[in-house]
Amino acid sequence: MDRRRAPHTGPTRALACYLFAGATTLAVRVAGVVPMDRDTAGRVGLVFLAPLCLAALPALAVALVDTLRLRRDPLLIALAVLTVLFLASVVSEAFPPAIYNASGWIYGVGAPALALWGLTRRRRRAR
Repeated sequence: MDRRRAPHTGPTRALACYLFAGATTLAVRVAGVVPMDRDTAGRVGLVFLAPLCLAALPALAVALVDTLRLRRDPLLIALAVLTVLFLASVVSEAFPPAIYNASGWIYGVGAPALALWGLTRRRRRAR
C-alpha cells in the first residue's frame, strides 16, 4: 500500500485532530458554565478535562504540521488560522475580555463543525 494514500494521513488526520481539539475546548467551556459544587467541579476537571486537554495539545501540533505540509487545502488553512487566533487570544492579554470569553465558544463550535463538514465532504467525494 502506498504510504501517501494511507487513510490515517493527510487531510483526514488533520481534520480529525482539529475535531478533537475543538470538541475538547467545547467540553471545557460547557463544564465551566454548568452549575456544580466545588468538589464535583474538581473531580470533573481532574478525571475528564485534564486528560482531554493534555491529549489535545499534541493533536493540535499534529494538525498544524499536517496543515503546513498540505498547504493547498483551504479548509485546513481556515482551521489553522482559527486555531492560531484562539491560542493567541487565550495566551496573550492583547485582546479585550469579551473576545477572550467568546474565543473558546467560537473555537469550540467552529472547529468541530468545519472539521466534520470537511470529513463528510471528503467521504462523499470518495464514493
